[in-house]
Amino acid sequence: MRGPIFALPIIAALTIVGCRAVHEPPEGFRGLAWGAPVPAGWTFAGNEDELFGGMDTYVNPKEDTTFGDAKLETIRYYFWQNRLLNVVLKFKGYPNQEKVLRECEKQFGRSPRHRWAGTRAIITFQYSEKEQEGRLDMMSTVVLEAARAFEMAHLKKHPRTAR
Repeated sequence: MRGPIFALPIIAALTIVGCRAVHEPPEGFRGLAWGAPVPAGWTFAGNEDELFGGMDTYVNPKEDTTFGDAKLETIRYYFWQNRLLNVVLKFKGYPNQEKVLRECEKQFGRSPRHRWAGTRAIITFQYSEKEQEGRLDMMSTVVLEAARAFEMAHLKKHPRTAR
């Protein structure tokens, strides 16, 4: 796996390229505000990659696995330094793809590239027709900026050579 330095440009690009302003930027997801700590009773699902020093993944065992009319496969919450950074909704099948996209347009407005950016969140929609699988990523801009600053400070202290 490549180090975290290679992921930074990708995340930065998502904040700029092809994004449309959302109607009202979400302040979190399902009552959990961006930057909030892990709620009691949630299940630890692992630690994801090295980006920003690592992110802990959790699931809510009592989660409603729908988004609008779409049936979701999983909802995962990613916490950086015990602060909610990202929520990922995964789904399968073309009918669910249409339903997720319809709910996004209802909540965030129309976007030809299926990316929305606001002052509080960046939302990206992806779907693979070949795999018949998709995902919706919702990421806090405030926590993302804090994580980027942390990563840059870490890289200054511990420079890496290009691989």
